[in-house]
Amino acid sequence: MLGVVIDYTESKVWVLSISLWSIAATSIFCCYLQSFPAYVSTLGIGILLGINEGTAGVATSYIPAYLFGRKNLGSIFGVTVSLCAVGSGSGPIALALSKDYIGSFSTFLFPLGCVQVALGALCLCISKPTEATTPSMASIDST
Repeated sequence: MLGVVIDYTESKVWVLSISLWSIAATSIFCCYLQSFPAYVSTLGIGILLGINEGTAGVATSYIPAYLFGRKNLGSIFGVTVSLCAVGSGSGPIALALSKDYIGSFSTFLFPLGCVQVALGALCLCISKPTEATTPSMASIDST
């Protein structure tokens, strides 16, 4: 469904921004889980994680192809998957250390959510490179 919406919108980077903002909303919502009843917390996290997975799946497959072309997609995904592996390994450790030394997950998650909101806003400044700035294969071969 989101892929159809992307095809009809003018600015494709909105998907990337929405992806980051949904992750930020999840981080900030997790800070306040203790103040909600269990069913509200479970339902809220389920909805937010569904939005996260949906937008992140589309953003990681569609946006690089839109910005850089399909020719470099393998290299882009190689770097992306490597960074995700590093994040998957270091994120839980950083969160656990935050809980051990500071005493709360919120002191780690809330600033992280604020950074993601700012990164989502910065994504709106991304534009597709123009043909004048990207070298063509003919100009590369002639040098």
